[in-house]
Amino acid sequence: MYELPQRDDVTEVVIDAGGPGPPMVDRLRRSLPKGIRLTPVMLTGGRSSGSLANGYRSIPRREVITGLIQLIGTGALVAPAGLDDWHRFAHEMAELSGQSTHPATSRTHDDLVIAAGLAAWAAFHHTPGAPAFGYVDKPIL
Repeated sequence: MYELPQRDDVTEVVIDAGGPGPPMVDRLRRSLPKGIRLTPVMLTGGRSSGSLANGYRSIPRREVITGLIQLIGTGALVAPAGLDDWHRFAHEMAELSGQSTHPATSRTHDDLVIAAGLAAWAAFHHTPGAPAFGYVDKPIL
């Protein structure tokens, strides 16, 4: 199992900017203490990540979801016993569609899955020598 090294040099907040949009990103930029890096992310249906204007990143939704599934499946990401809302996270994971990585119905939420996936993406993306965290071009379930 791969463990990311401990890092104390960077504090980063990664936000799914597709929902709240630029007004919330601007508000966070004004209110976060100095020394905290804000990375707004636009989740896409594409196949590759990229940099966008104003510090935004584009990341394929499938890359975030499949990377998270890989971490859970290999035991590299585990939850402590009794973690609050673990049942909600597990339900969200179970409700993802294997073809699109979107929730199976429009009433199903995926907020916890996206938050965990973005945190994992950031940890791997900013850690030299970390194994690949990327797009898997096949059904996820």
